[in-house]
Parts: sequence; structure tokens; C-alpha cells
Amino acid sequence: CGVPAMEEWRRQMYMATSKNRLLRPETYRDEWDDDELVLQAEHEFANYKI
Repeated sequence: CGVPAMEEWRRQMYMATSKNRLLRPETYRDEWDDDELVLQAEHEFANYKI
């Protein structure tokens, strides 16, 4: 279809956020356990040309 596959870190970030939301519904936006995924995203974004 010409659309690139979703990056693995994006899928994992979505899953981590979903899990966090179930465990901490009131504070899931305030507490994060995804530092490694953020680093992967930053590494990928560094490759984009603006």
C-alpha cells in the first residue's frame, strides 16, 4: 500500500501508555516508565531532515 510500517517503539509506547492508564487512571499522564522508548524516539527523530 506504500505506507511504511509503524516503528516498533511507537507500538511499544502505545502499549506502555495503555498499561499505565489501567494501573494509574488518575495519574497516568504524570508518571512515566518509558525512558528507553523516549530515547529510541529521539534517536529516530534525529534522522529526519527538516
